[in-house]
Amino acid sequence: VMPPKRTRAARGEADTGNKETDAESKLTALLEELDVEVESRCQMLQSDAERMASWVRSEYKMLLEKLPKKVRAMKVEEFFSQNASEATELGVPAL
Repeated sequence: VMPPKRTRAARGEADTGNKETDAESKLTALLEELDVEVESRCQMLQSDAERMASWVRSEYKMLLEKLPKKVRAMKVEEFFSQNASEATELGVPAL
């Protein structure tokens, strides 16, 4: 009578199917964690961009209000077609 065959576990070899499953589950967990982190950072960047855009609009409006009414009423082409001395007469500081 022959002795029973030794299995991998009996020889001290690990089952490779289990290792692959563990590696896949770790990889899946890492990818999910990465997705959460990326989403969080994207939301933070979006929020920062919206806040900065709001600040720029606010600053722009404030600076426009500082211009004389005569200059504010002009079209951009009109303003730039005038020479520097005329713009200074209107109260626009030289650049």
